[in-house]
Order: sequence, then C-alpha cells, then structure tokens
Amino acid sequence: MSEGDQSVDYKGFKGAGGPSAPPPQKPNTNPTRARLLLLIASPIEVAIIFIVFSFPFTAAGMLIAHIIGGLCAGITIAIYDWIVEAYAYVKGLWFCYGGYQKIGKLDFRHVPIDMVISFVVTGFCLAFISYFPELFRYWGWNFWPISDSSLDLWLIPGLLVLLALFGAFGDFRTKRSGVWMNGPSWSYWKCAFFAWLPLLTSGIIFDRLVLLTWTNPILLAFTIITLFLILTIIIIILVKKVL
Repeated sequence: MSEGDQSVDYKGFKGAGGPSAPPPQKPNTNPTRARLLLLIASPIEVAIIFIVFSFPFTAAGMLIAHIIGGLCAGITIAIYDWIVEAYAYVKGLWFCYGGYQKIGKLDFRHVPIDMVISFVVTGFCLAFISYFPELFRYWGWNFWPISDSSLDLWLIPGLLVLLALFGAFGDFRTKRSGVWMNGPSWSYWKCAFFAWLPLLTSGIIFDRLVLLTWTNPILLAFTIITLFLILTIIIIILVKKVL
C-alpha cells in the first residue's frame, strides 16, 4: 500500500477522492464477491417478507395489487439509485467498487448493475414492510398508535427516517469491505437524508399510487407510464448533459 493509500479512511466517516477521481479500492478486499452474495441471498429475503405479509393482504383481497405495487416500487428505487449513483461518481460525492459496471459494450456509467438489481428487491420488500401497522392489526396487536389506522400516515414517514439512518450506517460499515468510498464532502447525514430518504420515499409513493388507482385500470396504467416516463427523461438528460 502506498503512503497515499494509507491516508484514505477506509473504516470511518472521512471521505476521499474528487469528481470522477475515486481513491484506490481498499487493498485485500473483494467487493464483487460481497455484492454477489447479497444478490444471491435476496430471494430468501423476498420469500420471508412475502409469506409474512401475504396473509393480511389476501384477507383484504389485495394481494395482487400489493405485488404489482411492490414491483413498481422496486423498479422505481432501482432506477432512482442508478441516477444518483451515476451522478455521484461524476460529482465526487461517492464511488462504488466491484460488481459488473460493464457487460460487454454496455456501460452502466460506473454503477454496478448487480447493485441496481438488488435495489429492486429492496424496494419490493420495503413496499410490503411499510404496511406493518396493517400486519400488526391483523395479528390482533391493537395497542396505540398501531390500533389507530389514521396514524398510519405518520408511522410510515417515521419508518422511512429510521430505515434511511440504518441504510446510511450500513453504507459506512461496508467501506471496510471495499464496496464504496464517500467523497470528501459526503457525510453520514447527507447519505441518510439526501440519498437514502428520497430513494426509499420514491418507492413508497409509487406503491401507494398503484394501490390508490388499482380499481381504475386506465388511471393505473396512466400513473405507471407517466412515472416511468419521467424517470426515463431524467436518465436521458443525465447521460447527455452530465455523464
């Protein structure tokens, strides 16, 4: 390891690097293996979440709606993640290592495609988990504030904030395995509230829009097409103007 490498904080919160200029990957690490192991374990996570939440959803006659909503949430979060990851690399906010950033001639702009795929699973599971008050009530756990369905509007944002804080903490922990490095201006709090919180919120909003428009096929199709069209336009602008 060179003297310059030794000054890079691979374990703590201090960042390194600059726009499109990441520091060296942490020596003696295999981030590709770490990413693939997480991706391989994803179906187990999906199966557990699906089994647990399928009972109240089936009882309400909305299981298919929740599956579609969860998939839309997962795809939205995956696309959103690609957008912010690609932008972050160019602007020096953070850098990813390992994974499959290129497949043949297809370049994912410094973003590991296996990580993007894993966010589909994250979004799907998040959409299901966000109905935890409904699950608890199905189990008969009628304590306040779970017992008051009108408070669900406040419980979900609280859940999103907690998950954002946890996600950012997990990110900084994975620096030790060489998976990523934060830039000099990218802190834990920025990671939680400027990256994770909007990312998770985008999936929940899409899921709720699917559920709200489920009984109106035309409005449902319009909602899905419009939102994905907006994300596509953002990607096109990003590729042409920034990357």
